[in-house]
Amino acid sequence: MELLYVLHGHEGGITHVQFSKDGNYSYTGGRKDPYILCWDIRKSVDVVYKLYRSAEYTNQRILFDIEPLGRYLCTGGQDGFVHIYDLQTGQWVSGFQAALDTVNGFSFHPFLPMATSSSGHRRFLPPDDGIDELHLSGHENCASVWSFSIASMVENDVEINSDDHNSQNCFQTL
Repeated sequence: MELLYVLHGHEGGITHVQFSKDGNYSYTGGRKDPYILCWDIRKSVDVVYKLYRSAEYTNQRILFDIEPLGRYLCTGGQDGFVHIYDLQTGQWVSGFQAALDTVNGFSFHPFLPMATSSSGHRRFLPPDDGIDELHLSGHENCASVWSFSIASMVENDVEINSDDHNSQNCFQTL
């Protein structure tokens, strides 16, 4: 292997990298860094644009994914929202609340109109308070499965579960 570029620009250690579907861009995200950086790897080592996500106050890895057609990127954040960006413009398109705590992962299905998000963060019990376990709501520490329409995303900006944003399927971690 031959080293081509060394990319600098994140506030924290880089924890996620992904190429665009056409292979011309690379997207990077870092720990405690509120931005996903877009790099044009064909000609420069400069940042093309930054995509905001709320990640500056958590030490968790916050993962993102690019939908199968390569037009949109979705990322979670510590605010419990999934943010959707248009990769052609770098502009925020839409968002929705996916959990009541940190959304630390998001992944599109490779060919079905589905995606999954994961949520949760480490919680500590106060010492000697007499409580033996945490009680979480149904939308914390879970994986959620979402349906969406690529055609709707392209034609109507973004439409994810337009009928009911709370129709997610949550599977509690054991």
